[in-house]
Amino acid sequence: MSVLTAGILADTFIDSDIPDTNNNGQDVAVGDAGGGHIFNALLRFSRPALPDPNSLITAAVLRVYQVTAAPGANPETRANPILTIWVEDQVTWNDSELGVPWADPGMLPGTDYNTLIFDAIPTVATTAAYVEYAIPNVVQDAYDRGVNIDFVLIGSRSPITFQDQTDPNPPEIRITTSDPVDGPYTVEAVQPFVAGKKAGQPFVPGSDASQAFSAGSATAQVFSAGAVAAQAFSAGKVAAQPFDATAATSQEFSAAAVTAQPFLGGAVAAQAFLAGAAASQLFLPGSATSQAFSAGAQAAMGLA
Repeated sequence: MSVLTAGILADTFIDSDIPDTNNNGQDVAVGDAGGGHIFNALLRFSRPALPDPNSLITAAVLRVYQVTAAPGANPETRANPILTIWVEDQVTWNDSELGVPWADPGMLPGTDYNTLIFDAIPTVATTAAYVEYAIPNVVQDAYDRGVNIDFVLIGSRSPITFQDQTDPNPPEIRITTSDPVDGPYTVEAVQPFVAGKKAGQPFVPGSDASQAFSAGSATAQVFSAGAVAAQAFSAGKVAAQPFDATAATSQEFSAAAVTAQPFLGGAVAAQAFLAGAAASQLFLPGSATSQAFSAGAQAAMGLA
């Protein structure tokens, strides 16, 4: 387990009552003071590197040193990832940066900040002390997207204020990670093959990385029962070149025929032939010659 600290990069707040005023350098405020007077806090933190690429984030807490707090808790405060670029010393209720307005004054939900990812952080009335608020979803989202931890705090009532980065007790995030978990792995095969499969390179179960193949098929080096491999082939066929289900490119042939040398099932092939057709020599139905034929077919010189 490791505990990382994300340092503050920017913090401020926007105030609906002074919509064109930048409030950078003051204590950060969040909440609703009533009568439509709303404070939204904007915070940006660094994203520290995880101790190992396979580490998991198990906890993340925002620590703020609260200065003032209305009596009671605020059960409706939320932290949402910010989607719009904002500039700390320029942002106001109306603008995210100088001359660039928010999609809607005070930030438009779903456009200026993400409403699908958030952390509910009911604030408490503690003052003059650090208070911790859990924000694991916001932090995980930043790591998933590879960005700084950038979010807005929105409270519906009971405003609070806390010290900003210029004060003795600035905001921070503490991130707890797990020990590294096992990463992906492969199984390596030592020459020929396992369970009818050829592997000259590392492979994962059920596939071969050096020569693609399927069960019962053969590659250019090692093959399984019933299959011959010098080139590509399909079940039950032998060929000197790749071919499809009905024809070979070096010697055309059809099912049950073998090319160039021996023959199967009464068929002989030294020349090209097609099903039902014979070539090169005269023959009688059902007989075999030293040349190509198929039963009951017409020969190149005629059939008696």
